[in-house]
Amino acid sequence: MDKRKLAKILEIIPLVSLVAGLILVFLPIKGQVYIWGCSVLFFLAFFGFAFGIIARLLIKGDKTVKILSIFDFISSVIVLLFYYLVSVALGQ
Repeated sequence: MDKRKLAKILEIIPLVSLVAGLILVFLPIKGQVYIWGCSVLFFLAFFGFAFGIIARLLIKGDKTVKILSIFDFISSVIVLLFYYLVSVALGQ
């Protein structure tokens, strides 16, 4: 696998996990596997900035990687805002 494909895959992981995590949160499902899955997905989405940095180190001048790394940073911010809103809603 070449560096370009690897960098793009690393960039897409946090975006897909953010969308999947938000979909899972709003489904009316309960259970330990469900909670564990949401936690893993949000953990991957939170560390989107790390995936962005690694991908930028792999490929330095690619526009696609630059744009996707911006979205990865935004995914980290969205996860932080989501957890903040949950803590405010629960009154903690």
